[in-house]
Amino acid sequence: MEGQLHCYGTNDFFMLIMYTWLCPETNKYKNQSIQLVNVFANYRLVLQNKIFFSATLLAGIGMTCFVMYTSSSSFVLQEQFGLSPTVYGWMSAFVGSGLLISRFLLPKFIKRYGMNQMILTGLFILIICGSSLLIFSKLGYLTIASFLLSVAGIFFSYTFIVLCASAISMTPFTDKRGSAGAVYSCSQMALAFAVNSIVSLLSDNAVEILGVSYIALPVLGIYLLRKIQSKQDHIISGVSSS
Repeated sequence: MEGQLHCYGTNDFFMLIMYTWLCPETNKYKNQSIQLVNVFANYRLVLQNKIFFSATLLAGIGMTCFVMYTSSSSFVLQEQFGLSPTVYGWMSAFVGSGLLISRFLLPKFIKRYGMNQMILTGLFILIICGSSLLIFSKLGYLTIASFLLSVAGIFFSYTFIVLCASAISMTPFTDKRGSAGAVYSCSQMALAFAVNSIVSLLSDNAVEILGVSYIALPVLGIYLLRKIQSKQDHIISGVSSS
């Protein structure tokens, strides 16, 4: 699993270089008046915004948990349970249908409950998934069915957390959304790659890594969400008093 993660990171790095320097779309209309020092100054201002910083980390947690599943599920299902690549593909497609369902339901849920509540729901789904994996594994009841049942919620949590957190991260900005979008986009796979690389060094048991990570990372996410809500309430109270 560790080798696959390093492969993903190397591939992303070379793709970034290719699109930056070789593709005509990124070079044809360069603005020569832009100075590098101003670009990094904008990035620094963006990162100093507490809502953006917390929301970006929150989205990174959702992305990290999703990438952890996609990078380790093949090892668990094919090596531990002996599934053929064809059967694994069909099962992945079946479980992955949760992405389509969750994206269909998300606008209705946001309208009714709000984005913060949907992020919190996604975080608790992750905790349930992690707890189920650890319980089934420790009790010796981990089967193909119990594994897929335990991770089925990952696709819902990814949609609820990442899409809502990404929208929240852009709300503080009007004139620096380009810089904010650049920092946000680059940080997501970077965070996912860094966390996955670190946890893969701690244990060779993919199920254990998933279970512990799906509990620890959402707990951090709940803390970040509370910080976002506190900052939002402060802004709203400031507007109301004025």
